Amino acid sequence: MVTRCPLTWGLFLISTTYMIQHKRGQLLAKNKSTASATTSSSSAPLPTSDVVFVLGAPGTGKGTQCQLLQSKLEGNWTHLSAGDLLREARDSGTGALADLIRSTMQAGEIVPSSITVTLLEEAMTKAFQEKGSMRFLIDGFPRSDENVKAWDAAMKAHTVRFVLNFECPEEVLVGRLLERAKDSGRSDDTIEVIRKRFKTHVESCVPILECFQTRGIRLHTIDSAKSVQQVFASVSKLFGSRGLQSCRPEGSAAPAGIVAGRRRYLIGGNWKCNGTWDENLERVAMFNKARPIPANVEVVLCVPNMTIPMLLSGLRKDIAVGAQNCGVNPGNGACTGEVGSHQLQAMGCIWVIIGHSERREGFGMAGEPVDLCAQKCKVAIDNGLKVMFAIGEKKEERELGITMEVCARQLKPLSDVLSIGDWEKVAIAYEPVWAIGTGLTATPEMAQETHASIRQWIQTHVSESVADAVRIQYGGSMKGANAKDLLAKPDIDGGLIGGASLKEDFFNVIHGIPKN
Repeated sequence: MVTRCPLTWGLFLISTTYMIQHKRGQLLAKNKSTASATTSSSSAPLPTSDVVFVLGAPGTGKGTQCQLLQSKLEGNWTHLSAGDLLREARDSGTGALADLIRSTMQAGEIVPSSITVTLLEEAMTKAFQEKGSMRFLIDGFPRSDENVKAWDAAMKAHTVRFVLNFECPEEVLVGRLLERAKDSGRSDDTIEVIRKRFKTHVESCVPILECFQTRGIRLHTIDSAKSVQQVFASVSKLFGSRGLQSCRPEGSAAPAGIVAGRRRYLIGGNWKCNGTWDENLERVAMFNKARPIPANVEVVLCVPNMTIPMLLSGLRKDIAVGAQNCGVNPGNGACTGEVGSHQLQAMGCIWVIIGHSERREGFGMAGEPVDLCAQKCKVAIDNGLKVMFAIGEKKEERELGITMEVCARQLKPLSDVLSIGDWEKVAIAYEPVWAIGTGLTATPEMAQETHASIRQWIQTHVSESVADAVRIQYGGSMKGANAKDLLAKPDIDGGLIGGASLKEDFFNVIHGIPKN
């Protein structure tokens, strides 16, 4: 790389910025002139998108693998090569931008990342407008500390899932490139030139990898010395549900609090039907930055189905992911509109809520009867999920003094279909219907009384060991302000949280467990 004095470098960047703005102005003018021929959706700005970055020296086969991934992966992934975009801009004409790129490349220098980022952003936006693409394989990286900062700033607007780093032994790579040069008639690609490029690539990767490490982004190193088919088989697995989960950031554990007996606290969040994709993406980022979770607290978020993949690939690992409902169907079939528990489990979900009062009552549809709720719970357990089974009484039923009769009617069909072993995968979520989303909350004494009665019912109708082990959550408008008093009661083993689980207050609930 040619070294410039600070003044020259500053002038160079200023002129580059001017030319980028000039080029963008031309593009904007062109877009305006054709606006009448496009729909409003085609001019939509690029939303937050999934990005996988691809590293690798020439000859590692990364381009071939990106093309295979684009053609074979589900989910509309689009491959964008920074090198191809720069060459297209260079060869597009005689404008200032093309001249700048051409002269920079001819001088053996690195094109400023401000230009590369601009071209990539425009290509991503175009792919979104034309094909609806929101998932990108980006091949090509900056090779200086300053340029890495430019890329890092630009990509913070998107979700970087992971980095694929294609590596190959130097001798294998040199042999491939010599063969390629022979086939294309390129006599300037000598062994010395190829080895120099390889060394430059290895050295230039250091600041890039440090940048991603600082961001906590997972790096997957791929052995590209294998055949194309073997490499693709290993790479494509990373894009499955289990592979994407490996990208989740680590959580952190705080010291454990006091545990009543041997039951671990269970704090579940129910996002209900809340949040757009971008809004929930912001919630995930908020939770990832939140406080450590006490070691004796199990935390799970049950979210809208469309949001599950986002959490499974981006939420901190110490928070499990669950669904809010599932079908009674044990496997595939003609069940339009349903999501099966087998599908949720295969995707990576751990928990599912069944029997929530909103589904038992129905909302513009028939409610779910007690037998159906029990059957769904059994099917979900058989398919490998854990279940938060919700029960609870209405306001008039409490006023009549029949709270436990109502809870028993909801528990009896469940006890009829579950084996003793099944109960290990069940938590009971007691949610007084009159307190859900109303701001009303049972007093800690009222909640404890009902929880103790539920535990006694399980002891009588199931077994003493199950009653001792099963966790009973409280779910009537629990929030940070009242969690401490509720969780201090001996039979309240956690909470199923609604509105507060959409906010940072969720962590106040988590930290409401009794402390040493």
